[in-house]
Amino acid sequence: MPVRHIVESLQKYEHYQVDFTAVSFFTAFAAAMGNTWSARFMTGWVSRPILYVVLVGPPSCGKTPPLRQAVAPLLKLDELQTISMRRKSGSTANGRG
Repeated sequence: MPVRHIVESLQKYEHYQVDFTAVSFFTAFAAAMGNTWSARFMTGWVSRPILYVVLVGPPSCGKTPPLRQAVAPLLKLDELQTISMRRKSGSTANGRG
C-alpha cells in the first residue's frame, strides 16, 4: 500500500493532519534507511542522505500521534531484535544471565 493511502486514511479516520503525518512517515523511512544508501556524484565524491525534520505547531495540535504511528513498526522491530539478542546471549530482561 502506498504511503499516500496510509496518510489519507489516517487523516480521514483519525483526523491526523496530512502534513504532520506525511513528514512523520518520511522521518520513519529515513530512520529505517539509516546510513545504508549513498549516492556517487563523481569519482571520489560519495554523499549519504541526511534528513533533519522539525514538526512545528502549538501544543496539542496533533504533532505526536502521527509520529508515534509512523515509528511504531520500527520500535516493534527494535524490541524483537533486543529480545532475540538476549535469548542468544542467555540474558534475562533484568540483564542477569
